Amino acid sequence: MEVNFYLVEIKAAVGVQTESGPALKTISGQVKAVPVNTHLFEESSSVAAYLPTKYQKSFENFTIEVPEAFLVPKPLEVSHENCAWGLFCGIRDLTSLHYSLEALEGESILIINSENSTVELAKALGLKVFATKSLQETTEEVLKETGGLGVKNILDFSSSHSASYKQAVMSLLGLRSKWCVCNPNFQLDPPEAFQLFKRNSKVCFSNPEVWVDCNLEFGKFLHLVKLTFEKFGNTISTPSELYSIQQVESSEPSPNVYLMTNKI
Repeated sequence: MEVNFYLVEIKAAVGVQTESGPALKTISGQVKAVPVNTHLFEESSSVAAYLPTKYQKSFENFTIEVPEAFLVPKPLEVSHENCAWGLFCGIRDLTSLHYSLEALEGESILIINSENSTVELAKALGLKVFATKSLQETTEEVLKETGGLGVKNILDFSSSHSASYKQAVMSLLGLRSKWCVCNPNFQLDPPEAFQLFKRNSKVCFSNPEVWVDCNLEFGKFLHLVKLTFEKFGNTISTPSELYSIQQVESSEPSPNVYLMTNKI
């Protein structure tokens, strides 16, 4: 089947640093050219997209060709910066909390190394939230607040996991709990796996790109997009520092995740 591509002018985008350079994850922009025999969007329509992996680097001169299926209308009341950032955070966080952890209202959760958006969403879902950037500073507080029983869920955005780090995390896991990691290189050694076995607990992964790289559950992805705009809209706080597209192209940004705009 032939794929229709829309030419979109990028107004704002969220990128990540990879081993091969910067890659776009989400974009918000304006349609500049419409493919023949399609009427989903018109020229000048404001749109957003969560890009499949194979399209994440194919942009130049602030424009990118996006397959029709991955474009959604940008809500009028949401700025391009909020749209790109909210879509990135919303899909990531809803995938982790709702589909990977399957966290239920009233359960406890420890969120490690995440933005405020994840904490805000977890609280909105009715979870009892602990959040930290430093595991050492949080361990005693979490155990005290839970009566030494640990938490039901841990959402871990850390990019590296040393043996001592994994021991610290597992000391905070309760019985029949879940530890969700976002690091594709995460591994457990046999003694560590045995500790999880004794707690009847498990490790799961969160990979939000599965929605756009595998179309088997694309309807659920579109539902997540709708939920993202309903939950966040303009309420999500964007990063204090914005980067220009020129900085991204020259590999100047230092954060692993950054929000860029062509207004600079």
